[in-house]
Amino acid sequence: MMRSSLVGSVVVVRPRTMAARAPSRLPSAVHLPRCTGGPPHRLTADLPKTAAPAACATAIASPWVDDDDLTEISIYEVIAWSAEEAMELIKQTPPPPRPSLPSPVHDVGKLLRKYERLLHRAEAQSIDECAGSKRLVRCHLMAWEAYETIRPSLLGLTLMSIGEVLTECINRGNVNNGRRDIEPRLLAAFGVKPESLPTNPMERHFVAGVMYAAMETRSCVWRRLPGRTDNEI
Repeated sequence: MMRSSLVGSVVVVRPRTMAARAPSRLPSAVHLPRCTGGPPHRLTADLPKTAAPAACATAIASPWVDDDDLTEISIYEVIAWSAEEAMELIKQTPPPPRPSLPSPVHDVGKLLRKYERLLHRAEAQSIDECAGSKRLVRCHLMAWEAYETIRPSLLGLTLMSIGEVLTECINRGNVNNGRRDIEPRLLAAFGVKPESLPTNPMERHFVAGVMYAAMETRSCVWRRLPGRTDNEI
């Protein structure tokens, strides 16, 4: 088991002596995600063509949590929700074929299986919080490359270890205002109320990193929707 702590804006991973915190929610028998207010995903070609990219990326999938649910979420739930959402988005709007390459950047079938395995481990809480967050970010990174080969480079995330990528996602998912808490736009996109965030500061940071990575995956899928043009990217 591992435990992480923040030093300044850098995540330092240290060994964990013994396990843990009681889960904030009922464990894996409950189907994820928790939102029941509509279809699980709203991916559609009928999105407004003139809306801002961030707004469209928010609109292509449902919130993770019902509006009136203020129960404390856990990083395990967030990992599971993000993995399940990514699987649905990829199935509904697959990455573009790349005929000019000898083989795809990433095998989509293998990527979906990676997400699925992580989903099950998160539901069962059979993976460490830090390891689960890193594994999810790795899957998202592979998804970005599958949709847009140069996307990680555009985000400045190349030549980094996966731990460094997670740290960068955490930094970008947090508001840099001295409090270092999760960006309100991310909370709004995923339907999470500030009151339901984990009370553990380290867990909140992992949630911020996962939300940032999940939002970037939504954006990659949105740019593949029918009717999109390069001028809108």
